[in-house]
Amino acid sequence: MADSTVPDSGASAVHIGFWQNYDGGRLQGALLTLSNQNAAALLSFLAVAVTFAANRSWKICRFVLYQYLRTHTDENDTAAQSRRQLQVILRNIVTAGSTLWTFIDMFWTRRRERQSALQWNWKPTVLAILSATHLAGFIAAGILTSKILVGRIVVSKRIDSCGQWQAKNSSDPASLLSYQTLRLNETLDAENYVRNCYGQGVSRGILDCGKLFTRSLPYQVEHDVACPFGDDLCSDNPKGAYAMDSGLISFSDLGINSQFASRLSVQRRSLCTVVPDGPFKEQTLTSDDLPVTLRANETIEVYKFLTIDEEDDSNLYYRSDNYSGTYNLMAYHLPYEPEQIAAPIRPNPNDHDASVILLRQNGVQYLTTHDDPWFSVKQGIEFDNSTGLIRPDLIRYETDRFLNVLACDERVRFCNALTNTCSPWTGLYTSTYNLNTAISILAGPSMHNTTTAYDELGKTVTLVSLSLPLTSLPDSIRNRPGASALQAARYLNLNLQYHLEPAQWKIELNYWFSMALARLQLELFNTIEKPPSVDEAQAVNTWSDSGLTSLCGRIKFRSANHASLSAVGVGLVVGLVTLLVLGSWVDGVLAWVPGEWAQRVVREWQEWENLSMLGEIEGWRARIGDLSDPFEVRGWTEVHETK
Repeated sequence: MADSTVPDSGASAVHIGFWQNYDGGRLQGALLTLSNQNAAALLSFLAVAVTFAANRSWKICRFVLYQYLRTHTDENDTAAQSRRQLQVILRNIVTAGSTLWTFIDMFWTRRRERQSALQWNWKPTVLAILSATHLAGFIAAGILTSKILVGRIVVSKRIDSCGQWQAKNSSDPASLLSYQTLRLNETLDAENYVRNCYGQGVSRGILDCGKLFTRSLPYQVEHDVACPFGDDLCSDNPKGAYAMDSGLISFSDLGINSQFASRLSVQRRSLCTVVPDGPFKEQTLTSDDLPVTLRANETIEVYKFLTIDEEDDSNLYYRSDNYSGTYNLMAYHLPYEPEQIAAPIRPNPNDHDASVILLRQNGVQYLTTHDDPWFSVKQGIEFDNSTGLIRPDLIRYETDRFLNVLACDERVRFCNALTNTCSPWTGLYTSTYNLNTAISILAGPSMHNTTTAYDELGKTVTLVSLSLPLTSLPDSIRNRPGASALQAARYLNLNLQYHLEPAQWKIELNYWFSMALARLQLELFNTIEKPPSVDEAQAVNTWSDSGLTSLCGRIKFRSANHASLSAVGVGLVVGLVTLLVLGSWVDGVLAWVPGEWAQRVVREWQEWENLSMLGEIEGWRARIGDLSDPFEVRGWTEVHETK
């Protein structure tokens, strides 16, 4: 039978032992991570230790109370008898619960005896209350012992495979295939995570959403924003852009364990708008240009978004006769120098990256018109009914554009709450290139660049920066077909689109931006170990070659196979148990002290112990002979002397 168990992702990279969770402070953040089995064993040991310590603690209380009764004698015979009874109870009943029960039993048994030694005497009542308090206190302590288990938050450790993996040789087909497979799997993982764990997900949530330190990252949206591109491109709708802004995402929420994580944050923003395809159209190829490829009424539209060397053909080609009945979706992140990007979307100033998302509808038909600016379904379809097979009343609609274009301004910046500073806005790749500048700004003038703190801050920012390039909106699509990457495709059957939501383009962008944020979370998590899909023969760990392995061991996540306990809690329990056990030997220690005072303190304590009294009784028996009960002998002697 095949093994159906699913391995716990990241389990091999969990740090076992003591570590500091910087989010919890010096004391509360001191944690001990163990496997579930060892954590259960430790908790069981601590619970037993608390029970044992309760008896040792009660012995100390008994000894102190006994000495109080010994030194506070009463002249009244009834009171003296009561005191001796209490001394016997304190000396020989070793648990607070048994002591309490003994007092309850005595109170109940002698409730009708008006002349009882315990009647009208406050001492038994006080001792009963003290024993009840002690018992309740250690019951509560036993329950609180379970609070030492703080959860399943763990931290990664440095292992050989931690880092980011890339193709070993981008020109080698096998390496390139390995790279594309890795990136596609990461995109699919991000989509699965959004579907199950983000608010707008459409799945039933069967995926484990508790693995990452923070389940999901929120963001805000802005409508009717000024178009971020030139007037020529935005003339149709200059205030029709749509913005998605993550706000300040704390490094702590990303699961980074660093002394600066709670102060540092990253802000990710994408601003998108629908633009016409005309400014990017390079030429139209006809059958005159390609007589073998094209028939008389067919064309190929050529689009240009990059102005790279003409020898490197970066143009995009779309055939006019493609009626596949499904969406052709293509997306490109353009993190190039501004002069290499088409003028209409060229970053100016160079404080962001440009991305384009291209939708070709390839004969998809609609039941009604739609005003959505990106899908743009506004014209009816004129069917060729020369065969007479199409119903005369059949009405369908199609897009009125050859190519539907979304252009996006994608940017990021870092902020430090302690210095109240933020780095300049940059593109997703540019954030890595300008890292030294950003770190210097975040550190502020008070932190010198030769200090350990500056080095730690730099490593923390670098860790996040290296994951940002893969959070572009096109990376949320990653060469997947429209039927897979579009939310609208859930209502596409064959070539008929049954439904579009109002502002469907914003729904698509929201979903891709959620995937971008999830991708940031997962990219950081994936650095703890080599992804399972990576073929080491065709891939390389970029951290190993770049000396970045010092970034390992900084990611917090949850592990189903491990548990973390409060190191302070464990230390307090062990320390208090040890202290009480040592303190319970006070009578034994005093017995070895040569002074008269110490001997006087323990002499009667030892004499009233059960075994000592039993030895005295056995001595009576040895001396008296047949009369085995010394109390009977005492009673006979008193009667005989009376006569």
